[in-house]
Amino acid sequence: MCRAGGTSPKLGTRLKFPQQGASLTVRWCSAYLKIDVCAIAINNQSRFSGRRTLVISGERAEESANRASYAEFEPDRTHANTRHVDRWRPVLHWRTEQVWNLIRRYRVSPHPAYRLGFGRVSCQFCIFGSDHQWATLWLIDPERVERLIAYEEQFGLTIHRSMSIRERIQRGTPYPLLNLLDIAAALDDRFIEPAIVPKGKWRLPAGANGETCGSP
Repeated sequence: MCRAGGTSPKLGTRLKFPQQGASLTVRWCSAYLKIDVCAIAINNQSRFSGRRTLVISGERAEESANRASYAEFEPDRTHANTRHVDRWRPVLHWRTEQVWNLIRRYRVSPHPAYRLGFGRVSCQFCIFGSDHQWATLWLIDPERVERLIAYEEQFGLTIHRSMSIRERIQRGTPYPLLNLLDIAAALDDRFIEPAIVPKGKWRLPAGANGETCGSP
């Protein structure tokens, strides 16, 4: 384990949510919680010095116009004179159905959120979530949704640029056919199901054809 990012004991007090956008300066949640975590790990460990390292990630061009501009293979942002680091996006040009066909072929158990109808799975309360997703989250996890509503009221700012969470819930319709076991599995902080589904038991989840809201 290692830490990086400065030693100041003062906590940030901007009291503002990340905003929708391709730039990581406004969509700072992706930088702080995902992208920078990987970069910090590589930049601050001597085991990567003098070595060749390949970072593999799963972005797909079909997901957004921004991702369509990505290179399939390129030097990683952590590449430096002291270490050689490449980035490979093996499914960049795959279509959604190709991904699900591969998952079906090897009977990999999808994340339970896909079974609830979510078409992309990242943060539970993603800033790119649709009205229907907020309505679904209110139905299955109202306590945490209320905490975010309280933050909006405390900050005097909303997650969405022009609407509050309450307004978005009212505009949306929860996903249909929500299964209590799937809800419990999706909200659990552990994944305790078999990673490989028994032969003949694999089913295409509702989210395979669901909304694909997510970061650009």
